[in-house]
Amino acid sequence: MKISGNNEIAKYVNEATTDRTQETVNNASRSIDATSKVERGTVVNLSQKSRDVQIARKAIDAQPDVRSEKVQAITDKIENGTYVVNYNKTAEKMAQAFFEEMA
Repeated sequence: MKISGNNEIAKYVNEATTDRTQETVNNASRSIDATSKVERGTVVNLSQKSRDVQIARKAIDAQPDVRSEKVQAITDKIENGTYVVNYNKTAEKMAQAFFEEMA
């Protein structure tokens, strides 16, 4: 399981990339068909939103996939027998994730 440090950035990246994915694929396909060779010195201008997405993606990628200190704290509690599961909170998170996935 991957725990992301900032879900808002991930949502922004997903929305920004999902909105334009099909259009980008279609444009790239037309561009490849129109030119069979790429010339040196070709300039690509990216929109501000695209640059923001790149910055957000770099910030997400810079975060570790596993927060070792948090994992260790939970592992210690489990080994000591002091880990308490909040069943209501767990059920709420599971339901929330399900409904977000269905949307």
